[in-house]
Amino acid sequence: MHFCVKACPLVQVDISNAQTSCFQPTLRTPAGIIHVGCRSICTGPPSGVKVDFNKKKCCTAPPDAWHHLKSGVNYTCELGRCNNRDTCEPWEVFSECWKYN
Repeated sequence: MHFCVKACPLVQVDISNAQTSCFQPTLRTPAGIIHVGCRSICTGPPSGVKVDFNKKKCCTAPPDAWHHLKSGVNYTCELGRCNNRDTCEPWEVFSECWKYN
């Protein structure tokens, strides 16, 4: 089963302190792990920590879409590269991708 998604990534990077918790959603592809979007998802007050995603490979879907993907299901993701404005600029290249735990 394939589903077209406008962005992907898989590995979760946790950044947390006593009041703020952040993670970067990721997805797996045949070529490895890729970020979903170009920003972390945080809960709590701003921590002042900013992860630089500039020039990193990404999936063009917004990071919030990651929560709606099911583990173990194959999706088709549009690939791109993060710019210095935290936006995933599409390459018009697509790859199989999936969420894992």
